[in-house]
Amino acid sequence: MPPPAPPSGRDRWRHRRRLVYASLIFDVVIIVASLLLAAYRGLPEALANTTITMAFTHGGGVLGAYVFGAAWDDRNKREEQE
Repeated sequence: MPPPAPPSGRDRWRHRRRLVYASLIFDVVIIVASLLLAAYRGLPEALANTTITMAFTHGGGVLGAYVFGAAWDDRNKREEQE
């Protein structure tokens, strides 16, 4: 029995995009929760600032990795076609 065919590139990227979107939505939820907790529940300002900074850093890292991965994948596909 032959091995199963690998998933097409489009299917892999659909899954990757969903993970990126979920990760960014998680970051937004963390930022909003931190702001609300700081405003209404007395969360220390330093903790809120650190949490928000880390959420933005995480989002930037996820987007950077996504763009880098897309460029890498495109380059590999071009090399395979040659």
